[in-house]
Amino acid sequence: MNISYSANDLEAFLVWVGSKNLMKIETLNSLRVASGKVLAVLDEAERHDLRQIDREQVFARFQNAAGSTYNPSSLNVYRSRFNTALDQFTNFHGDRSSYKASNGGNKSVEKAVKKAKPSAQVLDASASNPHPVVSPPLGAISSAAEGLTLPIPIRPGVIVKIFGLPSDLSVSEAKKVCAVISAYAVE
Repeated sequence: MNISYSANDLEAFLVWVGSKNLMKIETLNSLRVASGKVLAVLDEAERHDLRQIDREQVFARFQNAAGSTYNPSSLNVYRSRFNTALDQFTNFHGDRSSYKASNGGNKSVEKAVKKAKPSAQVLDASASNPHPVVSPPLGAISSAAEGLTLPIPIRPGVIVKIFGLPSDLSVSEAKKVCAVISAYAVE
């Protein structure tokens, strides 16, 4: 059997993992997006065998190409997801019979997401968004001892609820939350 380690095979592998429900769809999508964006900096010759690339050098190229599009926190998340996708791919090819998908991805990424506090500042994203987000009526916002629950309509028929929003959220905390949420966006 001819085993290929190309960028196209990485994408096919991630699709296969999804088709077999071996990983949470959210985790899988974040790995696909991050690895796809990072690997976009490779030229055609580099795309043939991902075992031969210098991951840090490739990521530095991605970071340079992105300019100031991503903040340092988002870049760390992308780096972790990129490395996790490549590790999963090479582990699968290393021993297919005992392959077990890592459903959680990188533990430091999980901790960062769990520590992140959702922000009402997300509602201000409409300034650069052609589909503005409408603030929910004040009565829709509920409060509990654990913090606020904030429903955010992001498009027709889709409402995201943010739980545990502290009433004294700082601007820097709000920016952290925005960075984490932005890292999940798919173009």
